[in-house]
Amino acid sequence: MKALDNKIRFGIIVYLLIKQVSCLCELSVVFKIDASTLSYHISLIKDAKLVEIEKKGKSKIIRLSPDFYLLMPPQILADIEKHIKNIKKCFIRD
Repeated sequence: MKALDNKIRFGIIVYLLIKQVSCLCELSVVFKIDASTLSYHISLIKDAKLVEIEKKGKSKIIRLSPDFYLLMPPQILADIEKHIKNIKKCFIRD
């Protein structure tokens, strides 16, 4: 899965799993990368059919594709779930 063999692309997927939807300008700020670099990473995960992009006015909205869970190998899903649990631990205290 070349689409997820990079920290930024993996991070975008994790971010979308947590947040569900984002605009590209938000992702650029969150991951501290310029628009052209973000565009490159988004195009790779879009080509892998992991995300969809919808244009709303001047904004581009990105979300996971409906087939995301069908396309992801079980081991990668397990790794992603582990990362999400670790992220939530940072923000949610029992």
